[in-house]
Amino acid sequence: MFGCSFCSEINNDDYNNLIDKITYPAIGLNDRIVYETKNWVVMPTLGGFIKGYLLIVTKQHFISISTCPEELFSELEYLVKAVKRVFINVYNSPAIMFEHGAISQFKRGGCCVDHVHLHILPYNGDIIGEIIKDDTKHELVKSFYDVKNVVIKHNNPYIFYEDNFGRRYVLFNKYFPSQYIRKIVCNKLGISEHWDWRSKFFLENMVDTIKDVRNLKWGV
Repeated sequence: MFGCSFCSEINNDDYNNLIDKITYPAIGLNDRIVYETKNWVVMPTLGGFIKGYLLIVTKQHFISISTCPEELFSELEYLVKAVKRVFINVYNSPAIMFEHGAISQFKRGGCCVDHVHLHILPYNGDIIGEIIKDDTKHELVKSFYDVKNVVIKHNNPYIFYEDNFGRRYVLFNKYFPSQYIRKIVCNKLGISEHWDWRSKFFLENMVDTIKDVRNLKWGV
């Protein structure tokens, strides 16, 4: 999609390519993809406040998991398992995973970029108690197919969250702040000032993550 930073990066277009604008001038890095499959890429995030913080991103432009074609989900499940294995082997840590899911340009659910990007990071602990507030509704789901169906039923922006044990939640609230889950995790880690990826890019963590995981065998 024209103007989408992820599309520009994946397709090596100059327009709005954040890697060309941010990492290449600063550290000479013009490719952060560490693994890819037919329909997905894996890359360290900008603003990665811990090493190993990755994004799983569609090659085609879809705004959220709930709008992805179902035929992409088996491949996504494979990737999630592969990333978790990497985290255990490299960082000796389980993972949490989340998405701020938009359902349209105007119903964004706290999403910053309207292109599917699942956050997955090595983190040993649970934050579901902090995510669920008095006016937050949630459903437990087993698969990304379930995520899609639950969101279609509710027709609202959402947060998807998976804990260390693989329990998956779809959560709904009238207002989820931008980068809400990052705020919670940063508070837990005692670095509350670093929740906004735009305020500090943590390029050193990006470089270290690439060194840690790019040349590994990613098979499950």
